Amino acid sequence: MCPDFEEQVCYKLYEPPYVCNGCADEFICVLCKKYYINRKAHEAYRETLVESRIGANITQDELLVLDEMVSHLIGRGQSVHHVVANNADKFAYVEE
Repeated sequence: MCPDFEEQVCYKLYEPPYVCNGCADEFICVLCKKYYINRKAHEAYRETLVESRIGANITQDELLVLDEMVSHLIGRGQSVHHVVANNADKFAYVEE
């Protein structure tokens, strides 16, 4: 590509609805197009929804150990934030 090349972008993409769907100039415009594809958007939404509802990946024994530690420290007057900040290694989230 030429180092001086600057792609032109339609000004309509900076205003709602931010896509070319339904634009009167859609078929004569030579600029790069952006389309809203409802099927892909819905699939992405469903994937996010399912992932957000997956439970905590922790065993009952691990939960009891954390509960005992947190309950003890909160009982001594520490805030939850303070407990987590000072014991970050015990609350580390490992992504599978």
